[in-house]
Amino acid sequence: MGTAEFVFELVFSDPLYLSGRSVAQFLEIAGQVAEAPYVAICELEGAPTEISLPVDGTPSSTDTVVDMVASMLQIDWATFCLLKTPVCVIEPPPTIVGSSEAVVRCVDDQFIYFLTVHETLASSLSRLRRPDSVTKHEVTGLVWPR
Repeated sequence: MGTAEFVFELVFSDPLYLSGRSVAQFLEIAGQVAEAPYVAICELEGAPTEISLPVDGTPSSTDTVVDMVASMLQIDWATFCLLKTPVCVIEPPPTIVGSSEAVVRCVDDQFIYFLTVHETLASSLSRLRRPDSVTKHEVTGLVWPR
């Protein structure tokens, strides 16, 4: 994870159970906070199961990903890497946190995790949307949200 010592983990419970629109709204806000014009989708399970974007870490524009996610009924599990430059994300979790501005992880139809090594991003997002919890982990101690 690069030279960062800490990862900031914000957890949000979603009262809409990760509906496509709810996740899309979160991605839009997170992308603005991170000033990330690109998103690489590394994992995506939900309904419908057929989507029009790659799910292999290939970057797409944030607007394109937000529109596609908004058209989905439900997100079960997903990993979105917010990027400043259009680079392919091939690192395994949790290493991808250090190579992205931030990672948005959707878990079990209920929770959205925002993971970043940038304290200013965590603070900015916390002011816009109140998280259920905020944890500062040592990089070596980060457990991938499941």
